[in-house]
Amino acid sequence: IWEVGGETYRLKLQTAGVKELEAKYKGSIMELMSFKGGMPPLTVMLDVAHTAMKPWTHKVSAKDMESLYDKYEHEGGDLLSFFTNVYLEVFLVSGFLSKSVSEVSGHGIQPVFFLGM
Repeated sequence: IWEVGGETYRLKLQTAGVKELEAKYKGSIMELMSFKGGMPPLTVMLDVAHTAMKPWTHKVSAKDMESLYDKYEHEGGDLLSFFTNVYLEVFLVSGFLSKSVSEVSGHGIQPVFFLGM
């Protein structure tokens, strides 16, 4: 769930959305969690969030996602909190991460970045 501008948006990936994202980014959905070992670009994160939102909120376009993100930032959100509290949460509720991953620290999902060697 993502709350922005007084609205609540449900976010969960379904099979059709996963296939759409995998075709667009030419790889596994799991590769999108950490893009090349780091935080994905905002474009990727907004695409995933939009795809996860579409089954429940048909009226929101990909372009609308930019405005929603701008509102999110205006309301005090930032890129890192979007990554941890919205983006990674989509993967958790969609069944791509286990609950134990988010409970490791006791504070919800925490970002982990791998440095390339």
